[in-house]
Order: sequence, then C-alpha cells, then structure tokens
Amino acid sequence: MKLLEFLIDQLGNRILENVTYQNEQFDTLTIRRLTERTLIRNVQFLNCSSVGAGMIRKGVFLENVIFSNIDCGDTLFINSESIVNEVRVSGRRPARLVIEPDDNDNYVMQEYSKSEMLIDISEFQGFAVIIGLPGCNIKKNDRQHITIKASWKDEVDWGSLGIGPVSFWRLNLKSIGIKNASEGVFSLPSPEHRQRYEKF
Repeated sequence: MKLLEFLIDQLGNRILENVTYQNEQFDTLTIRRLTERTLIRNVQFLNCSSVGAGMIRKGVFLENVIFSNIDCGDTLFINSESIVNEVRVSGRRPARLVIEPDDNDNYVMQEYSKSEMLIDISEFQGFAVIIGLPGCNIKKNDRQHITIKASWKDEVDWGSLGIGPVSFWRLNLKSIGIKNASEGVFSLPSPEHRQRYEKF
C-alpha cells in the first residue's frame, strides 16, 4: 500500500508537497499534526482509496489540495480547526464530507477576508456538512448547498413558515449552536428546501 511521503524540514516541520496521487490505495488517510507544523501543499488525491477512515485532524495546514473521488469509507472528515486554503473536494465519493470542530465548548470561528476561498465543494456530489467556516468563503453549487446562520434561530418566525423543530432547517441550526459556531453550509436534501429558503 502507498504511504504518504512526508519530509521533515530544518525547522522540524512535517511537509508533503508538490505530488499527485492517482489510483493509489493507502492504509489510512488520517493525518494528524505530529510536529509543530504539518503542512500539505500542492497535493492532489485523485481516485484514491484507503482502508481506514479519511480524517484531517486539528492543526494540519492544507493549501491548494484536491480530493477527487476519494473512497475512504462513508465520510471524509476535516476538523474546522485545521487551516485550509484553496482546498477542493469533488466527485461522487465519499458519500459525505463533514467539516466541523472537535471541541464544541471552546471553538471560536476565525475571521477571513471575503476574497479568500477556503473550500470548493461546487463539484462535490455527496452530502456536505460544514460547520465553523464562513459560507462566503466556501465555493458552493447554489442549487445544492445552502448557508444557514445561527442568528436565524431568533430572527425567523419558524411557526408562521410551518417549519417544525425536527425539520432540516432547525436540526441544522441546533447543530451549529452545539458546535458554538455562527454559521454552517449544508447540502439541501430536496428542491422543496430551496423553495423554503427563498421565503426567508
């Protein structure tokens, strides 16, 4: 099985850069910060698979990284407290992309300039849940993905819209609140939910 080819620089940083993995099978795609800085830069994972889960843990830096059709079980998980810039997830696999913090109580969303593109999910065909990154910094498919803001919990009159407490909207609002985030991006389960959004 293929191994990720990290190098250690003179400062002790663990770096993987300028490589394309295509049709490779990995023992695992779980990546943790094992040194002061773990950086993945200018790397493509194309039609690859792993026996273990696909997980990017807290503190890993991802810069210009592509995950396309990655078979890593049901879900590719990226911690919101990893540092992401120009990351693209595309294709039919995995079935789910989940980006959220591990530490619900102490998580604080970072601020970014509106021009920064953190994650591109516009060509991802699976189900996406992204909590803790600003929706304006995520490139979405507007027919498939929606930004939900925590402030809507009090700003929207859910009863007059006929939207109950176990609806798509209010369950995701609850998830945002649990994660101590101000907004999240979610895949819409049906065109009907897009019509509901247009009422807000």
